[in-house]
Amino acid sequence: MSVRVMIVEDNQALNRSIQQLLGREGFAVSTAFTAEKARKVFDTDKPDIVLLDIMLPREQGHTLIPYLREFKETYILMLTALDDSSSKRLCYTLGADDYMTKPFDMHELLFKLQAVSRRLISRRNIFRIGDIILDMEASQVQCHERTVPLQPSQAKLLKALYQKYNEHTYLTKHDLSEWNRAEFDTEENPRIHTLTARLRKNLSELGCTRLMIESVYGKGYQLIILPEE
Repeated sequence: MSVRVMIVEDNQALNRSIQQLLGREGFAVSTAFTAEKARKVFDTDKPDIVLLDIMLPREQGHTLIPYLREFKETYILMLTALDDSSSKRLCYTLGADDYMTKPFDMHELLFKLQAVSRRLISRRNIFRIGDIILDMEASQVQCHERTVPLQPSQAKLLKALYQKYNEHTYLTKHDLSEWNRAEFDTEENPRIHTLTARLRKNLSELGCTRLMIESVYGKGYQLIILPEE
């Protein structure tokens, strides 16, 4: 569930430095030194963000932009020594999202990518809850380096509990019956309890320590998120 970044840069030392920085910050990083290799990596990894140099061997990097742009969600950030307005205009016209000139500050690059990542994650229906990450599209939860798949109904329940947590309340039996009448026929349907028990078990097996689902006696369930130690 990490944000995937592809670095297209033929300067191996710079490529490696960016790769190490982003790896430490939790990004999933792939690299390429040529446009030809970048196409192959892109087709395999489908990165969320591409860091693209212009002055690549045999083929200039800006020729890749239309190819990358076919995958519309990919964010393209140019990293290049070319500081002239015509190069910038060309890249933006072809579809680049941002442009940084070398030499650049590595921390500024990181700040940009972290801001882009937050926007990407919010669009991907991913939620950071305590010490876990809930991915609704993939129907799975992650805690540190471990990932556990969830049934779609479990993912939906966890998201609903989190929404109630943000509203400073709990998920009532009425909410549960209205939430999915086709799946839960009555307020007292034991499948509600079974579903909650399985979700609790999955979270326990995942090793999360800051998240609990508590029963509100006779009323429903609430999510408890413990503070970081």
